[in-house]
Amino acid sequence: MRYHFNLSGLPAVQADRLLSIESAMTDGLTRSALFDLKNLTVFSERAPEKARAFVSERLGSYHMAKLKALEETLKMDLLDIYQTVKGVPVVLKARPA
Repeated sequence: MRYHFNLSGLPAVQADRLLSIESAMTDGLTRSALFDLKNLTVFSERAPEKARAFVSERLGSYHMAKLKALEETLKMDLLDIYQTVKGVPVVLKARPA
C-alpha cells in the first residue's frame, strides 16, 4: 500500500512540502517510518535533541536510519518533517497491478 497526503484545502507552500516528502519516500520502509513518525505525539517545544531522542526511542534504530536518509534527501530537520506531516490526512492506494 502506498499513501498519499490529502492536499485539498492546504496552503500552496505546505502542499509543495508534502509533495516533496511524498516523492522522497522511495520504498516501503521509508513510508512506514514516516507514517509511524506522523502518528507519534512529539512535543515540539522540547529541545530538538530531546525530541529526536524521544522519536528514536519510540521508533527504533531501524526506522531512524530511514528517517535520517529522508532528512538528508529533503534537506529538512526531523521536527520540520514531523510538523509538516502531522495532522494531514492520508489516502491509501493499492499498488498498481
